[in-house]
Amino acid sequence: MPTWPATVPCRFRVPSLTETGPIGNLIETPTSAGPSKKRRRFTAAIRQIEFTTGQLTLAQADTFEAWFENDLADGALSFDMKHPRTRDLRRWQFSVGAQKYAIAHLSGSLYSISFTLDLLP
Repeated sequence: MPTWPATVPCRFRVPSLTETGPIGNLIETPTSAGPSKKRRRFTAAIRQIEFTTGQLTLAQADTFEAWFENDLADGALSFDMKHPRTRDLRRWQFSVGAQKYAIAHLSGSLYSISFTLDLLP
């Protein structure tokens, strides 16, 4: 199982950390009268988290790109990483349909990377 690259700091900018609740976990059935009926689809659902890394050097940004391309097969594979809030080791995958990642130049030779991950149950 691939893991987050050791040379890329796993520190994320807290104001940029956005965690959503379970995605697509409800089924709603309309009724002929009154409120619709709802039920939970799964007992364990995917949660999405939007990340932006702290400041990374050019070498760390290059390491991230190589890890994404080679170890994760361009984001097709899941990986292990500590949850930024709970610090528990969890399994993640890059969100399908979302932009895989974006590298922003901060200043000089400093960069940050933004991406959305699915926290797997």
